[in-house]
Amino acid sequence: MRMGDNVDEIKVENITKTDTLDTEIANEVETDSNIATEEKPTNEESVDSTNEPFNDTTLLENDKYEAGQVDDKELSKDILQEDIDEVKKQLESLLIQIQEPDPFRVINTENSQELADEVGVPIGMDVRGREILSNCFENVLRMSKTQLKLAYSYIKNLFLEMKNVKQQFSGLVEIIKLDEKPLAQFEIDGDDLLLYLNIDTKLSSKQFNYTKVTDEAHNGFNILLKIKKGCDENEYMLISKFDDVFEKIVKENNLEKDEEAIFIPYAQRYQINPNAVLEGNEASEPVDYSLFDYDSVDNEAEFDIKAYLDSKHVENLNTVEIEQELDNVRQSANNLKAATSLTEPIVYFFDSALDRANETKYVNVKQVLNDKFIGKILPPMYEFIASTSERIELLNFYALDDTIALCNDNEKLTFCLKLSCRLISNKKSFKLLLKKLEQLQYPNLILSFDAQNLEALKKLAIDSLLEIRDKNCQIMIDGIENSSLKVLTDFPINYLRLDSRYYKESNKNSIALMETIINFCQFQGITSIISGPETSKEAKFYLNYKVEVVEGFAIGEPKRILYQAVKNIKKLPIVE
Repeated sequence: MRMGDNVDEIKVENITKTDTLDTEIANEVETDSNIATEEKPTNEESVDSTNEPFNDTTLLENDKYEAGQVDDKELSKDILQEDIDEVKKQLESLLIQIQEPDPFRVINTENSQELADEVGVPIGMDVRGREILSNCFENVLRMSKTQLKLAYSYIKNLFLEMKNVKQQFSGLVEIIKLDEKPLAQFEIDGDDLLLYLNIDTKLSSKQFNYTKVTDEAHNGFNILLKIKKGCDENEYMLISKFDDVFEKIVKENNLEKDEEAIFIPYAQRYQINPNAVLEGNEASEPVDYSLFDYDSVDNEAEFDIKAYLDSKHVENLNTVEIEQELDNVRQSANNLKAATSLTEPIVYFFDSALDRANETKYVNVKQVLNDKFIGKILPPMYEFIASTSERIELLNFYALDDTIALCNDNEKLTFCLKLSCRLISNKKSFKLLLKKLEQLQYPNLILSFDAQNLEALKKLAIDSLLEIRDKNCQIMIDGIENSSLKVLTDFPINYLRLDSRYYKESNKNSIALMETIINFCQFQGITSIISGPETSKEAKFYLNYKVEVVEGFAIGEPKRILYQAVKNIKKLPIVE
């Protein structure tokens, strides 16, 4: 989705099976009636109307009819009876569907077949509001556990780093080929990654725990390896042992490494969609994708996959070492690394903020700036480095234009955009800001400013924020931790965003300060927000202190596509 796309336009148009069947039955009855009353056309009329060439059978039947060998009434009766039999068959099929409806499937009438060819694109919605994904290998991989994706990514990269080795998806499998010769085939069976290999070298069954392949469905492959996280049971193989197997494959096929090949983070590419279900599994209960097993790995290229999958402690999911490592992984994702072209001045990311009732309070419009000299950089750092550059204001107005367009296209969503205080301190820029806000059609825009910079502007900032609020725009302040509490008492604000890094459970003084601020916000009618909780447990801790809105990785990572940021989110724990 691009900036300005309407989320409502993506909604799947659903109809009930009963409505569909009623329409189809009515059409069949109408067709049946037309057949009964329609006069039989002559041979010439038939040729003119169809523009189809004669075949010998048609010509023979027409000759018989014209010669009087076939009775007119008898022929009409035969034709009518054939059509009636066909209609009966169709009606019987429809009646079976009426008697045995699928209670979990909602029919999608919007280009289902076309969408089925696009990986990750839903072909419909089930009754629980989940997106239905077509059953193909990539979608099954997307909905699999993280350790399976990491093993898949590691092995696939080994193959594709070789010259002339390509991959091909085919239904529920992925085939790795050297030119046209199959080398390997990936399949997924539940939590297991199945790898079929074509290898002539004799392997030690005790060392590699492989199974001989004899079924015709896998003709061309002779070995099956089952790979599972940190498991050395008889039927599974540890990922680290695959290096030895791969050496034999390289030697057998004279493979050469492509020095220009780069590691592709496939596990990162196929992130879980927590609001989806595979086609055919609509009756299954929802899965808690907030569990450790479905955690994302956002710096996969630097992640030690073998050590992670072969760890003897991997079953002990709550060890301090693993949690710390994952925290480091998540933190690195906060830089919002975007693999996009420098031709885009701003790369947008979206993430939702949820209130205590798990309703979307607003969607953050986050930015990565593409400066032609500096490269990709976050706005606060850019403002610090290029403090005298007017380009900061220019980029701010670019983002504001795009966000206002989003607001006007999505009346039911509220968007939050952070702006530089230079748009307030500069009279010319502030005048332009007010003019642009006049384009806002609905009161669904929140503008966020830094508390410390606002405090430095004193009365100018207070007067400016009042004017902004008069344009049906709400005000949020960030960074209260770096300013005095005077900002809370003197400035006209609607939202206060707290940074969770300053309020840790282990620091009683910071928690006492947070509790005081939240209580003050409740008294003043200001919505309190906590930004940055990364787990459901952390989010629950802050919710217990009556914070009203939560945003961060506990809900979902930033998405390039707005629709995914709104739908693919984890629910907050319910706290009284």
